Amino acid sequence: MFLTAVGADFVANEQPLFCKINEHTYFPIFREYSNSLGITKRSGELYARTWSEQKYESVIFPPIPYSVTTMDRANELVSPFDNQQVASLRYRHWLGTDHLGRDVAAGIIFGARVAVQVGLLGMGLATLLGIILGSLAGFCGDDSLKISRATFFLQLLGFPAAFFYAFQLRSYEIIESASTVTEIIKSIFIFLLILFIFQLFSFFLKKISRRAAEKIDFPADLFVMRTIEILNAVPRLMLILAMSAVVGKPSIWYIVLFIGLVSWTGIAKFLRSELLRLRSLPYIEAARALGISEWQILRKHALPNALGSVRIALPFGVAAAILTETSLSFLGIGLPAEAVTWGSMLSLSREHTGGWWLALLPGMAIFLTVLLLNQASEKSGSLA
Repeated sequence: MFLTAVGADFVANEQPLFCKINEHTYFPIFREYSNSLGITKRSGELYARTWSEQKYESVIFPPIPYSVTTMDRANELVSPFDNQQVASLRYRHWLGTDHLGRDVAAGIIFGARVAVQVGLLGMGLATLLGIILGSLAGFCGDDSLKISRATFFLQLLGFPAAFFYAFQLRSYEIIESASTVTEIIKSIFIFLLILFIFQLFSFFLKKISRRAAEKIDFPADLFVMRTIEILNAVPRLMLILAMSAVVGKPSIWYIVLFIGLVSWTGIAKFLRSELLRLRSLPYIEAARALGISEWQILRKHALPNALGSVRIALPFGVAAAILTETSLSFLGIGLPAEAVTWGSMLSLSREHTGGWWLALLPGMAIFLTVLLLNQASEKSGSLA
C-alpha cells in the first residue's frame, strides 16, 4: 500500500508511461516530474492535444488510464456494473465514477497517497515531539534538570514573544503566501532566533549577577504531564478543527502540522513510563558511577532500550492520523475543495445516495489500511 501511494502516478494516469511519436521517444510521467522541479520545460508537441488524440507509433499506458482529475462527461455517476460509453474495454471505469465523471479507482489510489503522507509525516512530527518531551519527563523528572534563574525567567518571557512575532504577526503571510511551507519555515527560524536572543540576554545577566546564575530545578515531568492532561482534556478532532478555523487557508501541510502537535501525548507517556523504570536499574547507576554524563546515559543507554514502546505505538498513531484526516475531508475541512481523498469520496455518497460504490469502496480502503496498521503494531509488539 505504501508503494502504491508513492507510485500513484505510475498506477493511475492518463499520460503514458512510455510513448513514441514521430520517431521520438518520450516518458511523459517522468517528464512531468522534471517539469514540476524546473529541470525541463513543457514540450509543445507533446501537450498540444489530449493523450487519447495522439498518434502513437508505440505506447504503454498505466494500468488505470485515468488520473485523479480526468473528467469523463459521458460516464457521470456510473456504477461498476453499468453500461459505459467507452472506446474500448481498456477505458472502462472498473470501480465506477463520481458525479463529475472522475474515475473512482484513480481516486482511491491518489487518496492512499494523501493518507500515507498525512499519516507518516504527521506521526513523524508527533514522534519527534513525543521522544523529546517524554525523555525530559521520564529521565530528568522534576529534580534532575537544572537551569539558571536567568535562563528560566527570560525563556518564560521569550516564548510568548517569539510565538507572537513568528506566527501571530505573520499569520497573513503564512495564509496568503503561494508557498505556505516556505513561510512556516521562516516563522520557525524567527521563533528560534528570538529565543536565542533571550538566551543571549540571560548569558550576560548571569555574568553580572550571582543570583541570576544560581541553578534551580526545572520541573520537566510536571510541565510535560500537565501539558498532556490539558491536550487530552479536549477531543483531538475538536482541537484540529479549532486550529483549522484559526488558519483559514486549507492545506495538507497544515493538517500534518496540526496532527503532529496534538498526537505526541501517547508516545510521550509510553516513553516516560519506560524511562521511569529504566533510570533506577543497576546499569544506569553503574554508568553514573563511572562519571558518564546524563546526556550520554540517556542517548546511548536509556533511550535505545525504551524505544520499543514507541515502535509499538507508532502504527496505531498512523492509523489514528489517517482516520482524523478522513474525518476532516468528510466534513470538507482542512484540505482544498478540489483535493480527492477517501473522506471527500465518502462525503459525495451523502449527496448522491444512489452511488453505493462511493461509500463502499473508499470505506473498504480505510478499513483495510487501519487493519493493516493495527496488525503491524501487534506484530511489532510480539517481536518486542
